[in-house]
Amino acid sequence: MRHLKDNPMRNPNAESKYQFRTRPISIEEIEALEQKYNNGKLFPKVLRELLYLAGETCYVFDYNALDLMDEMQEHVR
Repeated sequence: MRHLKDNPMRNPNAESKYQFRTRPISIEEIEALEQKYNNGKLFPKVLRELLYLAGETCYVFDYNALDLMDEMQEHVR
């Protein structure tokens, strides 16, 4: 988490199409996900922090958390 916080972009000196910036989601969006997927209970602190730092896109994990959560829920169901 510290790495993501300190390095929101993978290649800051590269051309913009090669920079790969993380994109967070807001606290409100995290709370909506908790409501939708966790019966309104808080996610574990580390998951909340990850979503807050890089919940929409992340160059380390190469995912979109919102799509990923829907996929995981569908798989389990």
